[in-house]
Amino acid sequence: MKTESALTNCMGLVQDIIIYKNGHVEKREESFNTIINGIGKLAAALFKGDPAYTPLSYWAVGQGAATWDALITAGTITYDMSTTRLVNELGRKSIPLSSMTFVNDDGDAILTLNNRIKITVLFDWDECNGEWREFGIFGGNATSGVNTGIMVNHKIHKLINKTNEMKVERSIIFTFN
Repeated sequence: MKTESALTNCMGLVQDIIIYKNGHVEKREESFNTIINGIGKLAAALFKGDPAYTPLSYWAVGQGAATWDALITAGTITYDMSTTRLVNELGRKSIPLSSMTFVNDDGDAILTLNNRIKITVLFDWDECNGEWREFGIFGGNATSGVNTGIMVNHKIHKLINKTNEMKVERSIIFTFN
């Protein structure tokens, strides 16, 4: 007998805050990202307690494809749920455990275990500069090297020309239902 999974809906809600050296702060509109098939593989490895795999450990940003700009404007971007890498990864930032917290329905930090976790990473002035159109979060056997690990989500977004005149605080709230 086949039964449905209790984990029927995973989602990620993304927020970018861009801080410029001149003091200007730009808070981008929250948006959803796509949870991809890799999340099931990573969950299975962690459930098993496989020592070769670790929890979420890197937030990668990529250049993506310039052709996406028109698709984003038209609202016709599509995702491949079986993707395992960014199209053109520029670099990645380590996700320390201290940047992860459980949050309530309002996104406020709480100390009790629940089904929502917020991850916040700051890409500083000199980190991953270039054209950003995509990101993904990686765990499992991920390292600081590009294109490593198990990708669990993918987000294609409006172009950000990241320079050494800005830093970007990027956060995501994962909800598992």
